[in-house]
Amino acid sequence: MRTFLWVLMVLIVSGEEVNITGVFKDSVLLPCNCSERTSELKWQKDYPDAKLVLKSSTFSDEYKDKAQILLSENSNNCSLLLTNITTADMGKYRCAFFTGKGQYNKILLNLGVVASYIVCQTEDFQCYVSGHYPKAEIQWKLDGQLLTNSSTIQISTTYTWEPSTGLYHFTSKLNTTLNGTLKPTCVVKAEDIPTHLSYDCAKTGPRIGDPPPKLRNRYFKIIPIMLVLGFSLVMWHRWKFSQISPTIREVGTDTF
Repeated sequence: MRTFLWVLMVLIVSGEEVNITGVFKDSVLLPCNCSERTSELKWQKDYPDAKLVLKSSTFSDEYKDKAQILLSENSNNCSLLLTNITTADMGKYRCAFFTGKGQYNKILLNLGVVASYIVCQTEDFQCYVSGHYPKAEIQWKLDGQLLTNSSTIQISTTYTWEPSTGLYHFTSKLNTTLNGTLKPTCVVKAEDIPTHLSYDCAKTGPRIGDPPPKLRNRYFKIIPIMLVLGFSLVMWHRWKFSQISPTIREVGTDTF
């Protein structure tokens, strides 16, 4: 009985749960200080589903291609580096080992994942969004109130995927007959996870090769005018030629 109680006493859990946030499709470091470690190191995911990540120096099949342990022979650093993280990596992790004092150390970490987007809003109420997380929705708000399609508001959204970079490009256009002095703003909401938004028109905006929105609108106005002018010019030339042709014929007849 005494031996059993002694075992319970040396199984001391140290440390409190630490919250870590990573970016979708990026890398994240789960810190673990393993000073005085004397036994094998073990990393495990406890929640929402229990699974072994690392035991001693061997990764499980699920993690061997996306995890790296920052461990050297005389190092106190047993941190776990996860790459290309997704929503499936969210949850509670545990770094566990025995020390030379017979203590069992367990460091708990809670990993959350956010979707990061770059956003650009133009003066004519077009919103351009780029990011790696596909489940995104562009919303338009005015004074904190969500705008939806109505008799005075028309919202259209499109998206494309760029295989070379893995980026999703979303575009939303707001057409409205509301007071022109009002300034609606666009925001991005991701499904299932929080978002981190960076507003930078230098990094995202109209797709390469597309004219700027204002210039594109000018094209739509100029093209019909050019067509009318071109048609008028052709008709004028035809009329001019019809006036000259009889004269030429009369001159030719007199000559012969």
